[in-house]
Amino acid sequence: MFYNFVFQCFLLLVWMPAANARIRRYSMVNSSSVRYTNTLKHHLNTPRVKCVALCDDTGGCSSVNHNSITNRCELTSHIPRVQDPSEVDEPDWRVYYHDPLIRGVNAWQNSTFLNATFVNETFVNDTQGSLSAELAIDGNRTNTAVESDLPCARTNGSYSNWTMEFERVVEVSYVTIYFRNDMENNHRNSNLSLLVSATRLDSENGVGMDCATYPGPPASPALPIKVTCTTAVLGKFLKIIHNSEDYLTLCEVEVYSV
Repeated sequence: MFYNFVFQCFLLLVWMPAANARIRRYSMVNSSSVRYTNTLKHHLNTPRVKCVALCDDTGGCSSVNHNSITNRCELTSHIPRVQDPSEVDEPDWRVYYHDPLIRGVNAWQNSTFLNATFVNETFVNDTQGSLSAELAIDGNRTNTAVESDLPCARTNGSYSNWTMEFERVVEVSYVTIYFRNDMENNHRNSNLSLLVSATRLDSENGVGMDCATYPGPPASPALPIKVTCTTAVLGKFLKIIHNSEDYLTLCEVEVYSV
């Protein structure tokens, strides 16, 4: 990506009517001379906090360009993870953005499948080739095997579960799951329950709020599956419970807060 962005996170408290009151977390691109050129709306004489509040109230808005000298406010639909802002000659422009993707900082599962190699007429487990839980939060959405190599997490038993810890406490709105692209075993991608918990201990004990269930299987295994929570659920841990006798294979799990 152009620029080595250093993200400085801060909270902007946006005052809205009580029914819609919320705190959205915005990050700032650490440069005073960048700006998105394609904008949704323009506002004059708008302080930074009000500019961000306008973004919250505008459908499709994910970021703002704001000039601290002129108080010009521009609403945009972009975020640096997807599209970099452009350098501009006019000084004092900054980009503030809300990224709905919540990154995982840790993951684990109640069992792990180990790849096996055939040595001296005996199958030997390869600990270096274990399909560990972290493979589902490594940012690699590949779900089609290349020479039998597939960077996916996989459990080693039935009625298993997989858990991730978020970078911060969030309201989980929906989860996108990339299953293994394998028509033969597509039936395995069924009977999932998604549980959001406040602490790891709660998650391990099955204590939390139900986000959603996914009966499956997906109609097309090559496509990611979006599982939307019945209502947004606040927490720091997501547990995917596989209510099935089959293995659970997750190539990537992405959590979003909108």
